Amino acid sequence: MNWIEIIIEISSKYTDTVSELAQLVNPDSVYIEDYSQLEKDVMEIAHTDLIDNQLKNKAKNIAKIHIYLQNSKNIDSSIDFLNKKLNENHISNTITKKSISNTNEWETKWQEFYHPLKIGKNVIICPKWEKFDNKSDEIKVILNPGISFGTGKHETTQMCIEFLETLITPNCTVLDVGCGSGILSITSILLGAKSSLGVDIDPLAVKIAKENAQLNNIDESSFKFLCGNLTEKIHGKFDVICANIVSDIIIELSANITKFMHSETKFICSGIIAEREVEVINKLKQNNLIPQKIKRNKDWVSIYFKLKK
Repeated sequence: MNWIEIIIEISSKYTDTVSELAQLVNPDSVYIEDYSQLEKDVMEIAHTDLIDNQLKNKAKNIAKIHIYLQNSKNIDSSIDFLNKKLNENHISNTITKKSISNTNEWETKWQEFYHPLKIGKNVIICPKWEKFDNKSDEIKVILNPGISFGTGKHETTQMCIEFLETLITPNCTVLDVGCGSGILSITSILLGAKSSLGVDIDPLAVKIAKENAQLNNIDESSFKFLCGNLTEKIHGKFDVICANIVSDIIIELSANITKFMHSETKFICSGIIAEREVEVINKLKQNNLIPQKIKRNKDWVSIYFKLKK
């Protein structure tokens, strides 16, 4: 499979703004290369000040936003969109593109930038090629995102995991709609859930999610991943439901998600752009879903809903 990598080089002070623009091009395939907070981040995650010299020598005032698109997509229109938005925001930039001709090269690119990441109070997302000795109270989630993405770096995923840390109870059941790499399903089980069912429209994502569950030595009776569109292949009711997707799909999903909920089910929705927060809440209220708690991170929103009593 051929891919195109779009690289936007900017001042690191614009990282957040340009990252959000990149998410609009393809929300599942963005990597942020920003070393401005390298020492601080390494100390928080790995509890050490020992950093590879190659990383230390990276420019601290320059950031690169990498977007990966399948070659069949309209690359030129994506670049035109980015140029327009960057100019509107008066952000100086350099945009380049290059072809990535095979999966091995794709995975190698990700391995260069993907390192252990602490999320919430106790969850550590760790790539399979990195060694990380977690503390006794930390939950280490080993991942190989492959080309299905879902590394934990995006704010929407992080907020979901923060919710899961407080909402997962022993022996609860989880439904993960749009599971990607399986990060939320796997984290749920490692936090104490009895089982998790993940579904994704991409068969490659389903394959990688299964492999990631196996990487974490999770009993095969505890997880299942299905290829399907939203809930078309789902049956039964769940204690926790996650939908880390986009606003329009969350609204569409809310029309029938309640059939998979009981009176105490926690429904976590993420991937909501801040400007659509009120719209999403109002639409879900029409389907008897009432917001219980809202998390905000930069321009992204994650909301935990329950059924109206």
